[in-house]
Amino acid sequence: MYRTVHTLKGNFGQLDFVHIVPRLHEFETKLSACKRELLEAPPESLAEFVASHRLSDWLEEDLTLLEQTLGDAFLRTSNVLTIEEEKITGLERKIGELLPPPAADELLAELRKLRYRPFSELLAKYSDWVRKAAANLGKPIYPLVVEQTEPILVDPERYRPFVRSLVHVFNNMLDHGIEEAEERALSGKDPIGLIICAVSSERDTIRLIIANDGKDIDAGQIRARAVAKGIYSAETAARLTDEELMSCIFLDGFSTKDGETALSGRGVGLAAVKRETERIGGSVRVESVRGAGTTFVFRLPFHGMKGGV
Repeated sequence: MYRTVHTLKGNFGQLDFVHIVPRLHEFETKLSACKRELLEAPPESLAEFVASHRLSDWLEEDLTLLEQTLGDAFLRTSNVLTIEEEKITGLERKIGELLPPPAADELLAELRKLRYRPFSELLAKYSDWVRKAAANLGKPIYPLVVEQTEPILVDPERYRPFVRSLVHVFNNMLDHGIEEAEERALSGKDPIGLIICAVSSERDTIRLIIANDGKDIDAGQIRARAVAKGIYSAETAARLTDEELMSCIFLDGFSTKDGETALSGRGVGLAAVKRETERIGGSVRVESVRGAGTTFVFRLPFHGMKGGV
């Protein structure tokens, strides 16, 4: 529940929801403070605790503000036929059952073009998020560009929860990785920070790279924190390679920051990213080079069409 609330806060933050985001942050803090008590209490007590926080009311305040600002007709469209996605998938199943493979394949390809989206398009929403979050932190940053070497069309429903979880990667890169402009200039870097995304395909795999040119992840700091938290003994930690130590950042409750902000520091965000990555059968590793920044490399099973056909 704690991880879910943390991810929801990031998702609503991308939409600039002004009421629910700070209240979700407060709710996170209360969940953390009452964690032991809630774990030992019967389920009914947890239900009462959650019900006492009017999450739906917080959301309704933002929806009301949207309606007042944009008008109740904002979401209405003309000359557009809307088809529920489950009806399209049902039609796809029927075509597969009733038609021979050559004819079925051709029709299915056309139907999937209606439902499938370029993988890079799923990431495009982060361009605005990175710009706004960096501005709130007072860190100048170049516009985020999502590079895709070839059209890779995917079923958005299959990948959407994973893509939503990536808000934690961007938050951590901005909060932990990208330095202040003055610090960057003193170290000989461009004062303006850079985060890039690159999408490519390798056989039956989608390869997603998210990288920044900020500070590296200090392996020594991770080693010390892992020992302090009892994850490893001092002897075991001393034998681990930097790459093996990097896996600690995906553990629940692990953070190299002593304090927390609205963006990061609670130690649950990257754990949520790893969980969503593995849920769809993918993997993630982290590369960090001193003075050259940090790179997240995701390998995801490919379910879709290449070349847009």
